Amino acid sequence: MTDGVIVCLSRCESCQFAYHFDPPKPHSWMGPEDAEFHGHPWPLPPEVEAKHQCGCHCATPPERVAELAAENRALREQAAAAIRALKPIKESK
Repeated sequence: MTDGVIVCLSRCESCQFAYHFDPPKPHSWMGPEDAEFHGHPWPLPPEVEAKHQCGCHCATPPERVAELAAENRALREQAAAAIRALKPIKESK
């Protein structure tokens, strides 16, 4: 086991180290070594890149930001309503 290693395959190497696209643009989490490991050519074909998008905020196309924010608000409201609907649990001694 190696201490201090973080493997995060949902974000590209640049985003893992806080080097983000500005302005945001869609991009894959795969780099050349990842592509080779998974049997893909480099540079990635568009259809492969589209299936393996980086999970970082800077990979979100600007036109989807408002849509995703609305989805996030709706999910938070649903979660809050579900929490309010729970009956309080009485502590047993």
